[in-house]
Amino acid sequence: MKQGYDTDTITRTDGIVHHDPDAFDLERTDHDGCLAYPDRPESVTALFDAAVDRAPDTDAFVYPEYDRTDTYAEIADRVDRLAAGLAAAGVAPGDIVSMLLTNRPAFVETYFACIRLGAVAAPINTRVSGRELSPLLEDADPSVLITEPDLTAVVADADYDLDPESYYVVGDGSEGRSYEGLFESDVTPPAADRGEHDPATILYTSGTTGQPKGCVVSAFNLVNGAINYRRSFDTDEGLRVLVNVPLFHGAGLVSNLLHALANAGTTVVYDGTGPNEFLSAVETHGTEFTLTVPTTYVLAMEQGDPEQYDLSSLETAAYGGAPMPEENVRRLREVFPEAALSDAYGTTETTAGLVTMCPDAYTDDYAETIGLPAPPIELAVVDDDRDPLGPGEVGELAIRGPIVVDEYRNRPAATAEAFADGWHYTGDLATIDEDGFVSLKGRSRDKIVRGGENVYVLDVEEALTSHRKVLEVSVTGFPDAILGERVLAAAVPKPGERLTEDELRDHARERLADYKIPEVIRILDELPKNPGGKVLKSELVPEPLQHGIQAGGE
Repeated sequence: MKQGYDTDTITRTDGIVHHDPDAFDLERTDHDGCLAYPDRPESVTALFDAAVDRAPDTDAFVYPEYDRTDTYAEIADRVDRLAAGLAAAGVAPGDIVSMLLTNRPAFVETYFACIRLGAVAAPINTRVSGRELSPLLEDADPSVLITEPDLTAVVADADYDLDPESYYVVGDGSEGRSYEGLFESDVTPPAADRGEHDPATILYTSGTTGQPKGCVVSAFNLVNGAINYRRSFDTDEGLRVLVNVPLFHGAGLVSNLLHALANAGTTVVYDGTGPNEFLSAVETHGTEFTLTVPTTYVLAMEQGDPEQYDLSSLETAAYGGAPMPEENVRRLREVFPEAALSDAYGTTETTAGLVTMCPDAYTDDYAETIGLPAPPIELAVVDDDRDPLGPGEVGELAIRGPIVVDEYRNRPAATAEAFADGWHYTGDLATIDEDGFVSLKGRSRDKIVRGGENVYVLDVEEALTSHRKVLEVSVTGFPDAILGERVLAAAVPKPGERLTEDELRDHARERLADYKIPEVIRILDELPKNPGGKVLKSELVPEPLQHGIQAGGE
């Protein structure tokens, strides 16, 4: 099983935890003093062109739902023609192109055409409503918007003055200009004169506490992010990757797609898959790597038929975005016996690049952690004054590295709060132990102070998620006149399971201190979420409890 690094090279300097840079041939850069890979290409286009040069006849992108496969030579031709069409449409280097596109060929083509042209690609969550789309377009102020027929109604509902001449739709939709017509231009696009720290992509956060913020991502961030996945997971040239998470998120774009590109590999692109479709894709396409959400694996084990598929090709089954209980890790080893299992952590502000990863050798013993810092990443847990804390102390997780973006677009106050001197202050509460393993405790706003005792929501969520009937859990606090706050948990049972409040509370008593056990447990059909898939915790608390009044029957 592959393992890119271990604890041997971890060191702690003045409270900052990192690897020995010499062990990974890293360089200290002039860009905020962060570490980076010195052999990196200078741009995403250079990364793309290198893959085309090395493997022109290799399948670059496979789209099973569209019965289409593009080799590197074929996608390079499509990208060049689309870049010419965008230039003819008036898109210049530095202009923003908004992309309201699902996981389909047009997303991949448009993204790399923007990069080729020196434009800034701004993918948008395809689950947004028209009301939610409006501020995203206002923020991006795009020169062009590209979408698809099923999403034109969302665009129509947006309160945004869209120039019909700059609105393109894939396929034969009656609205917008023809996306396919962009490939017919004979204009030669200008050579992109862009530096590696200039904006290349805007990735929007999920916005659980307000409007999504646009993270301004540079080529420096993207290229280092792709190489970081390759080095950290020790993946090989020609890597075959399955992506079933949205490409408009960094996890789809960087963790999977650009990671494969760095290896001149093959990306199998799905727009979401059911349990058996996921398993079948691994077998059919010889998938070697995938990074997806834990729910994908849980449903594959619970509702799929893994014993019916040959899953031996999968070398790495990575997951992130939610806890993976020890019991699920054990079962995952049974389903994917040849695969290294790794928990991966990153944020939109880190280009969804790999901040920490739990190598397979440690996954069983450290399942409740998010692992060790990746090679070019420096971590610290800091107090309210942003001074580093010692091993095991709870504070805010701070990150420095080549994947940390410089700013939020048009948000100077938020930028000043979250970024300083190359460090990103995440708002995540965490500890780092003596060996460098990081444990998340939840968001800083998710710390519940109950009768003077700190309750970290992630501790409670991990305990409850380990119940065999639970699909997902979210925990939050609600006000109380005596204790200050009390604990509420909302749980969704797995399909076909009947889950009661009492059995979940009994399960909690076996695993948690008494003050951490939720006073209120709600069994729901689904958790309230925003279009980015993040739980809206404010909606978990019933109206009476929001004012500190105990609600009977909850």
